[in-house]
Amino acid sequence: MYSYEIYVPRHLTAAIKSITEYFNIYYGGSTSYDGEGKWYNSDTKLTIEEPVTIIRAIVTHGIDFPMQYVTDILINEGESVVLYTKQKLEVHYVSK
Repeated sequence: MYSYEIYVPRHLTAAIKSITEYFNIYYGGSTSYDGEGKWYNSDTKLTIEEPVTIIRAIVTHGIDFPMQYVTDILINEGESVVLYTKQKLEVHYVSK
């Protein structure tokens, strides 16, 4: 199984909705939660903080093409850098 996550600036509400819907179609579902993105700006010598929404899908296959589509959404919204992750998961099920 795989986990895909993409980090979206929280003010891009239309993009968050589009990406969530796209994840639901191609990955079968998603979970989103709010976080704080932080990075160091070497030009200003300051740590930049930005509220983000993290959208995650856990899937049985490692199909990457939906991630290219959703990163394009953010690039078209004016983002110069888009962070997403893909991780192979070891999954355990517990049932009654």
